[in-house]
Amino acid sequence: MSVEVTLSQNQIEKLINIIEECEKCLLEARTILGMNVVSKPNGSLAQQETPSIEDIKWRIKGGGSADFSDKFAFDFVSDRDGRVSKEKAPIVNYIKQRGPFQIDGYEVNLSKDGKFLQRKKA
Repeated sequence: MSVEVTLSQNQIEKLINIIEECEKCLLEARTILGMNVVSKPNGSLAQQETPSIEDIKWRIKGGGSADFSDKFAFDFVSDRDGRVSKEKAPIVNYIKQRGPFQIDGYEVNLSKDGKFLQRKKA
């Protein structure tokens, strides 16, 4: 069985706005929770957990959304005001301290100018 849905441009834009607003709310909730979590050191810095990349909105050349099968993807480190976003800060700090890392079959690193996170198949 298949279903076909026809939406106007206005309806599509409203849906996109709703989704973006939900993402902002989830990020804010995650940040609040993160500020109230106390972590206990349990080893050396080398044992520190690799940061998650699941919240990054990876893009392919041309600006389209990347998926798991894309060999290379990127995302901006900073927002339009030049601030490093909260979900990217742990990744950027990790790379600056320890260098590129591998996770989920990808190598994650920073561009030479530090403006982009880059993900490529390992």
